[in-house]
Amino acid sequence: MKRHVASGLAVALITGSVFATTLTGASANTVATKDTKPTPQSVAKKSSGNLVSSRAPQLHVSSGDDIKLDHVWSGPKGLQYSAYERTFKGLPVYGGDFVVTTDSEGRILGTSVAQKAKIGNLSTKPGISASKAAAVARTTLK
Repeated sequence: MKRHVASGLAVALITGSVFATTLTGASANTVATKDTKPTPQSVAKKSSGNLVSSRAPQLHVSSGDDIKLDHVWSGPKGLQYSAYERTFKGLPVYGGDFVVTTDSEGRILGTSVAQKAKIGNLSTKPGISASKAAAVARTTLK
């Protein structure tokens, strides 16, 4: 009987020390993560976000625009491509999306913007009713 109790105690001590080591290792990993270098994608998000916030002229940002980051893709040699979508007063702007290219350090290398100018004073209120628009569309598509 004493032998089984001693064996159980040894197993409990070993299990406890493994558990404590695991916990200590997890804490060390958590601390190490805080001290690691930011990823190229996170650096790209910050750099391209700063460019968008500055309303850089090459982006042709108007007062009614809302610009949101869609995705960041990683390319060869550390290049990062931050793709943005644009809406104007809540409506999507087709051809208004753009991409900001950065290197792995977050330096902006270029932009790709299809839009040639800012959107001017454009009304977003419809000039005809939805039913009239549907009727015109049906007639046009026949």
